[in-house]
Amino acid sequence: DGNTVEVAGKVRAAMDEMSSTLPQGSKVEYVYDASNSINESISGMVREGILGAIFAVVIILLFLRNGRATLIATVSIPLSMLVALAALKLSGVTLNVMTLGGLTVAIGRVVDDAIVVIENIFRHIQEGEPRTAETVRKAAAEVSSAITSSTLTTVAVFVPLGLVSGIIGKIFQPFALTVGIAMLASLLVAVTVVPLLASWMLLSGKLPKHKDASESASARFYRRLLGWSLDHRFAVVALSVVLLASSVALLPLIGTGFVPETAEKYLTVAVEYPEGTKASVVDGTVKGVEKILASSDDVDFYQVTVGASSGSLSMNGDLGGTNKASMFVRLST
Repeated sequence: DGNTVEVAGKVRAAMDEMSSTLPQGSKVEYVYDASNSINESISGMVREGILGAIFAVVIILLFLRNGRATLIATVSIPLSMLVALAALKLSGVTLNVMTLGGLTVAIGRVVDDAIVVIENIFRHIQEGEPRTAETVRKAAAEVSSAITSSTLTTVAVFVPLGLVSGIIGKIFQPFALTVGIAMLASLLVAVTVVPLLASWMLLSGKLPKHKDASESASARFYRRLLGWSLDHRFAVVALSVVLLASSVALLPLIGTGFVPETAEKYLTVAVEYPEGTKASVVDGTVKGVEKILASSDDVDFYQVTVGASSGSLSMNGDLGGTNKASMFVRLST
């Protein structure tokens, strides 16, 4: 149950110390290091998460069109992430691909509650209500039940993923836990911290005058679409049922699998002769394979083991013998 990255780091540190004792001209080559792919995955997830947060801030600014309101809304992102990370630490869950994936998914959702609260507060102030803490409290209370039900609905969707049995449950449990905690943290921030910051930053300063949303082209289009939908309720329900049935009908065509297919950077080659074959015969065959591997530009490194004492285990878990050989190949791409 050790941490792969920590163990690999300690092994490398130990090998660095031992390298000074090796004969001159010797070189240490790491055949396989699982921590490399883990670190690359984590770095990629962190990078994409930061980009997602930046894009979320830009979108919020485009719609709210107010720097102070945008700043207040975006505060929910780091606060919610901080609460989620603290909860993960207490629960013993480490930062891995699944937890970072959960945080990345949550980034776009944790800000929703804050946007609803700050937009309602912003609207009340724009409409000329007194700039007091009571106005902020009233505006936040108006939408508190709506954002609570919305957040709990999202949590109710993700949390059951952690209840799946077997290895799939082990994989998705950290993901579900991360998303659920981040969602609940965003709700807490939206009903406490956001109104507090609004009372500090929005009650003073100049705000743009309120404009009737019905004047915009998008509002007029939506009003016509909504009116048509209410006048043709049967058609709307029928279309919804058809779309749902069509979606379910696509399931057999999509196919199923344990994990998505990926391009592997490593491969193994097994050579086996009849029992009793001498190791020299197997070695002759393997040398021919080695020539092919050495001439390929796609091969970065390969390791060959010919023969083994009876009772020993090879890399793939099989009992070794003089009639067997195993090759571990690392591809360059």
